[in-house]
Amino acid sequence: MYNLFYSLISFVIAIFFVLIGIVSTLIPWSENVRNFLVNLILHDSLAISLFGFAFIIIGLAIIIDILLNTRRSYYRVKSDDSSILVDENVIQQSLSIYWKELFPDQDIPNRMVLKNNRIHITVDLPYQPPAAQRSLVDRIKNDLKRQFAEQLGYHEEFVLSASFQAPPKQKKNN
Repeated sequence: MYNLFYSLISFVIAIFFVLIGIVSTLIPWSENVRNFLVNLILHDSLAISLFGFAFIIIGLAIIIDILLNTRRSYYRVKSDDSSILVDENVIQQSLSIYWKELFPDQDIPNRMVLKNNRIHITVDLPYQPPAAQRSLVDRIKNDLKRQFAEQLGYHEEFVLSASFQAPPKQKKNN
C-alpha cells in the first residue's frame, strides 16, 4: 500500500511540474495561451478554487505520508508489574555492534523490523563454507537470544532470516 501511495504522489507531482513547465514555455510565445489564462483567472474562479483545493489535498497527503513513515517503532517489554518501551533504533544499534564484533572487517547488511511485538531480523552474511553455515546461524541465534534477554528483557522467540554471500571468485593465472 505504501509503494502505491508513494508512486501516485510522485506521479501527480511530476505531472504538475511538466504542465507548469509547458504552460510557462508557451506563455511568452502564444497570445492565445495568455488570453486563455487571463480569461480563466477572471471568469472561472470556481476552476481556480478547485485547483487550489486539489493542491491543498495533495500537500496534506504528502505531509501525512511523511508523518506516518517517520514515526518510531517501539517494542513493549513486560515484566511482572510494569512495562517499558524500547525504541527500535536501540535494538538496531545493538545488532550493528554485534555484527562488528562477529565480522570486524566487514559491513554486514541487515534489517530489523518489529512486527506484532516480535523481532524479525534479516541479514546477509559473508561467505562461509556450506559445512560451517549451520553452526554459524545457530551461534548467532543463541548469541542474540542471550543479548536480547540481558539487554531488553526479551524472552520471546525472534525470527532470523540469514543468507550467505557467494564465494569470492578466484583469480585465474595465465
